[in-house]
Amino acid sequence: MVGLVISDSFLLVGKWDSDIENSPIQGVSKIDFTQPINYSLYDEAALSNLLASSLRKAQEIFNFSSEKVVVGIPDHFVGHSVLNIENDLSYDEHMEYIKWIDEQKGRHQKNSVYLFGQTYYPSKENIHICTISRSLIRNLKLSIAEMGGNPYWMG
Repeated sequence: MVGLVISDSFLLVGKWDSDIENSPIQGVSKIDFTQPINYSLYDEAALSNLLASSLRKAQEIFNFSSEKVVVGIPDHFVGHSVLNIENDLSYDEHMEYIKWIDEQKGRHQKNSVYLFGQTYYPSKENIHICTISRSLIRNLKLSIAEMGGNPYWMG
């Protein structure tokens, strides 16, 4: 399994054997971006240019081919909010309400995001909502797949 950690100015890459419990990591390498990616999170072309060379370098260090690739991103790339659960509403109704709330924020269409919601057991009192740049996820998924890796979950 290959792990990538994306920051604003660099990525970290490491590899370990996911079939072995407590497998030691086979090293970690830091690869700097040519410029910060924070300002390009919603610009697919610019983001692709910034990520491509660094991901190719990561691929050279730890081959992605046929590997599950997990990606960690910093919290400041993710929007967080919480919605209290109404017992009278179904899951689908909650999701529609979450989408409606997001639409009311007036986000420009070029700043498209994926919405994810999760409840925590056992209480299930609220839904933790995350919004993540669609361009960021799409770029990472496509780049990893093009290098022969299998993006693991990635929304």
